[in-house]
Amino acid sequence: MDPPVRLAELMATLSMATDLAMGQPMEQALRSCLIAVRLGEALGLGRILAYAGALLGLVSAFVNLFRLVGRATR
Repeated sequence: MDPPVRLAELMATLSMATDLAMGQPMEQALRSCLIAVRLGEALGLGRILAYAGALLGLVSAFVNLFRLVGRATR
């Protein structure tokens, strides 16, 4: 039986799809998350909080872009 998919793996996959859809170099979002984690550690925040926050921000930017494109094509 395969192990369950972790949330971080799912978020990383979505971030790579976001990079592709927005014309960014592959793993741009993951690099941003690495920077966010390092900044979060320097500020005393948890690694998971910084990582998830950065990924959610990037994925939500893609969702907003998708909404704008959808409105423009109507």
